[in-house]
Amino acid sequence: MVMTQMELEKMGSVEEFRSFMTLKNFSKRTIKTYTQIVIQFVNWWKLLEEEPLNMSDDLVRRYLLQRFDNGLDWQTVNSDYSAIQKWFKNV
Repeated sequence: MVMTQMELEKMGSVEEFRSFMTLKNFSKRTIKTYTQIVIQFVNWWKLLEEEPLNMSDDLVRRYLLQRFDNGLDWQTVNSDYSAIQKWFKNV
């Protein structure tokens, strides 16, 4: 099941992440981009065919490598890394 932005917001994690970024004076564009990246990551995680995996560094590494292997620019993958790292550390 893919989580929509509304479902994630019900969990509170997206709103907490937005609040953190607002208090740290992130630009509105960065807040929007990082929020979308986190939602995309969680949706990818939910679609894994394996048993539900716990969120971990290895899981994030796997996601980022898959994105890079799919031909995305390193700058895009680096933005993904930054957003997910901040989400993990601050929410």
